[in-house]
Amino acid sequence: MPAFARSLPREEADLPEWPLDVSPAESRRSFVLNALNGSLFNFAETLMDPNLVLVWLVSALTSSNLLIAAISTIGAGSWFLPQLFLSGWVQSKSRTIVIYRWAATVRILTWMMLVASLWWIEDRVHLLIAFFVLYTVMKLMAGMAGLPFMEVTARTVPAWWRGRLFAIRQLLGGLLGLVAGWLVKQMLGRSVYPFPRNFAVLFFIAALSGSLALLIFSLIREPAGKPRPVAPVREQVRRGWRALREDRNFRHFTLGRMSLFLGLVAIPFFTIVARQVLQAPSSAAGEYLLIATMTALVFNYPFGVLVDRKGKRWGMLVAATGWGITSAFALFLVVAASRGWLSRFSFPPYRLAYPLFFLRGFFTPFDRLAGYNLLLEIAPQQDRILYLGFANTLFGLVMLMGTWGGKIVDRFGLASIFVISIALNALAASFFLRITKGRGMRRKSV
Repeated sequence: MPAFARSLPREEADLPEWPLDVSPAESRRSFVLNALNGSLFNFAETLMDPNLVLVWLVSALTSSNLLIAAISTIGAGSWFLPQLFLSGWVQSKSRTIVIYRWAATVRILTWMMLVASLWWIEDRVHLLIAFFVLYTVMKLMAGMAGLPFMEVTARTVPAWWRGRLFAIRQLLGGLLGLVAGWLVKQMLGRSVYPFPRNFAVLFFIAALSGSLALLIFSLIREPAGKPRPVAPVREQVRRGWRALREDRNFRHFTLGRMSLFLGLVAIPFFTIVARQVLQAPSSAAGEYLLIATMTALVFNYPFGVLVDRKGKRWGMLVAATGWGITSAFALFLVVAASRGWLSRFSFPPYRLAYPLFFLRGFFTPFDRLAGYNLLLEIAPQQDRILYLGFANTLFGLVMLMGTWGGKIVDRFGLASIFVISIALNALAASFFLRITKGRGMRRKSV
């Protein structure tokens, strides 16, 4: 067993009873498979980074800010949106991993179709349509797998390991991400493959890694749960709204994360700042990706330990504050360029985006480490799938509104989106401050 799994804290000795329906040894096995799944999938997602690589691809096919903003909107919104509609069905399964395996099969097939489209379709309009259709299907299937993924994780990994679990997923993925950043630099900078086949090669490597990741997670032995009767969507909506009204922590978490996600609409425009405002060459995409990946790699695991000790609420507060700071720096770059300040530097202006992508890599881990884990702590065990499905569908609706970012930029200019992002992240922080759960696990430290 890998060293990181052997070194997991043995809190089971401090408890009168192990809190899961699997043995501590089985939890460690699930931890390892879950961590390997995350590392391989993070490598694949780095090769297809939606806010850098995919923005670079789409911006080479169209100048529409609406379509550029739609990448992030579809990517996140399609993942979140279907979960409430599936929750009544998922909760009727004693083992939810069966659903995960089915969705994984469709994802792999669609992924390969996207690769084939980039390799064979020459007309740019047709390629743009094929990209958005296939990318949407991929993310919808990922959303179908989302509830089973979180349910399997909750059934097999105890709460006080989960911060470390997601940190290790990001840490190992970050190590592989360094390779991914180098590959992106080679393919987009001086590849022997012409556009868009250079992207097809990147996405094919991503598909192989993602397929292996999906297979590994499918090997987890999920214990049988207590299924509930299949509930119609109307009943799930009614129960979800009641939970939102009556559960104060759930309400503040949901409103806070909705505000946070609205604020994240600025992220794709970090790449636009680098490419259009700072005149970055195509080869710089790999450099930016390496900076963001290396930064996340260095800080992921320490942040995971901090989130476990200080609490998931603390992690969400840092996330909201950090994204506000990052948007403020992007705003500074836009203002500086408009006033001619960048000409005073002796180096190429695009290098001023290096700190921007450093900040992106520094603060990205917090929401990933704390967001889902905080919701798992807030949700009652018997209603966990309902809470996950209802909250994630609301988040999906918010994400689908993300194309407003492109409209704002078209109407008011690039700076406006960063001003709005700062305000929304401040609002998110105010909601997270009102949450009373997720303040830290009362367990022995490692």
